[in-house]
This record gives sequence, C-alpha cells and structure tokens, in this order.
Amino acid sequence: MPCPFCKTPQLLKWAQVKWDEGLTAREIRRDRSAVYRCEKCTLPIPDSAKPGMLEAGVWVPEAIAFEDWVRGGLREKDRESHRSYQIWSAYSPWVEWWKLASQFLRMRGKPESLMNWTNSWLAEVWDDRVEAPTEDSVTRGTVAGSRLGGVPAGVLLAT
Repeated sequence: MPCPFCKTPQLLKWAQVKWDEGLTAREIRRDRSAVYRCEKCTLPIPDSAKPGMLEAGVWVPEAIAFEDWVRGGLREKDRESHRSYQIWSAYSPWVEWWKLASQFLRMRGKPESLMNWTNSWLAEVWDDRVEAPTEDSVTRGTVAGSRLGGVPAGVLLAT
C-alpha cells in the first residue's frame, strides 16, 4: 500500500501504529488519537487516508520484491495456480488505527487476552514463552534428605 504523502509502497506493520504512550485505552478511543507512521517519510497517516491506500494497494508474494513484482513484470509471468496470503486487522477498512491501539492497551498485561489479540488482531501465532528448567528449580521440588536412587520413608508406591 502506498503512503499517501511520499507514495512509498509498504506492508502495514504493527510497530508503525503510534499513539501518545501516556494515554489510556479509553482516552485513545475517546480522542481517536492513534496514527500510522510511514516507514520512509515518517509522516502520520490519518485514518481518513486508509481507503485510498487500500484501493491503490497490490498483493505481492512475500518472496518477491515489490519492484520486481510490479515494475519488473513478474506479476504477468506468474503461473502459480494457488497462492495464500496472511492479512491482519490494519488492512480492514472498518478498523481504524485508534481501534488497534486501544484494543492492544486493553489486552496488555493479561496473557490470555494478549494471546487472543495477537492471534485475532495481528494474525500472528502466539509464542508461549516457557522458561527452561534449571538444576535448582528441579531439585527444589524433591524431598529433602532423599538421595539419588533412594526412596523416602513413608513412600508406599513409586511410579
């Protein structure tokens, strides 16, 4: 999608949705105060510019550079019978930048909600981070005074 100011084509990225960090989700909703910043010219792109950007946008396979696809003639030579594309909420004409920011702030800090936001709004896979066990954390769960291969007093059955 081209920037309405510098015309640079770009993929929409969550990192480019910007708002005043001091605002709450409620304030962002009330004031509709988030923008998308162009990666090249960094000008704030208002929600009102999104319909024109969507109309001028093109679908480009991920492994092919935009210039090669559009101006290099690869689009005309493409013979793939099937392609799939991933798309996230920012590309919806019904979801404004402020809705993305507000929804994120509502979900931030709650892992279950943030997982839903990441999957549903960003269309990305949630990466559940689990710490690798350390020797200390493993031995902390053992019975004090037991030795390797020994069975603590009072244990009737080991499985």
